[in-house]
Amino acid sequence: MEAARLHEYTEEMATALEIDEVDRPGADGPRDVVVEIEGAGWCQTDNHVIEGL
Repeated sequence: MEAARLHEYTEEMATALEIDEVDRPGADGPRDVVVEIEGAGWCQTDNHVIEGL
């Protein structure tokens, strides 16, 4: 499956965010669940983390 993964926090986020091919996760334990995310967003707090605030 494809996953958008942030490999590092950098000033130029276009080079840090990549679409990678990863193994599909499994629910191996009795209390495990797998949640499928269809969309995600970017907020100002994410920018603060990058800026070290």
